[in-house]
Amino acid sequence: MSASPGLASLHDKVAKLLEKSLCEIQGHPSQASQHCEGRFRAAEYLLIEAREYVDAAFNLLEAGKARASLSVSRWILEAALNFLWATVQPNEVNHRLRLLVAEALRLEAARLEGLASLYPGDANRLRTEVNARRKERVNLVGKGEPRLAPLEERLRSAIGSDQSVSYKELYALYRICCAAAHPNLAVWRRFGFGPDGARVTSAPPESTQIAVWMVAASTFHLVTGAYCLTNLGDAKSLKTWWEQEIAPLLGCQPSP
Repeated sequence: MSASPGLASLHDKVAKLLEKSLCEIQGHPSQASQHCEGRFRAAEYLLIEAREYVDAAFNLLEAGKARASLSVSRWILEAALNFLWATVQPNEVNHRLRLLVAEALRLEAARLEGLASLYPGDANRLRTEVNARRKERVNLVGKGEPRLAPLEERLRSAIGSDQSVSYKELYALYRICCAAAHPNLAVWRRFGFGPDGARVTSAPPESTQIAVWMVAASTFHLVTGAYCLTNLGDAKSLKTWWEQEIAPLLGCQPSP
């Protein structure tokens, strides 16, 4: 599938799924419950953020940039996997959400610190904000809490090797997206850096079909995770949505 009415239709359907799930989460009365408020806010935040990434992934596809689109889909899948990690142990959900927020605060402090080094005139103001973000993190999780472990490590320890293959399959999709963000082996071989030193005349293009499928599937998994976190939605209806509205536009592609 290239830039076409079919791609535009897929973009529209995926965007509408995000908006529908977001409206359900924002409008549900359980959001007012103190016990559930953090879960609803986390789901709302990630769905709102996902809109920009979904639009960007489709825009890159329309421009013929499949590898770049795959690398953008990485964020959507990472959000879905963090939902999975947070919800796999029901008694730990609120604590794990706090850890995710703490990691966001740590990264924001690092971003601001980098800006302070680039803009000396604003350095004092930016470093004040750095200290504020770090103080927020300490207030949230305590001074001795280490930085969040890598995603794969957290998933393996939380889920275990004897669980269903759904985690392994979903993480495999994430790795595909990660790989798309880096030069592939054919690129290194072109410049004589391959394992055998062989040079090739060109690198094979990334499959556009894979990239198109990935942005739709990653959104499907993100919405599924948001519903799991908030105990809303219907997995059966989501599967029906995929089979009836998305699969016909993708052709012969695997289920998410």
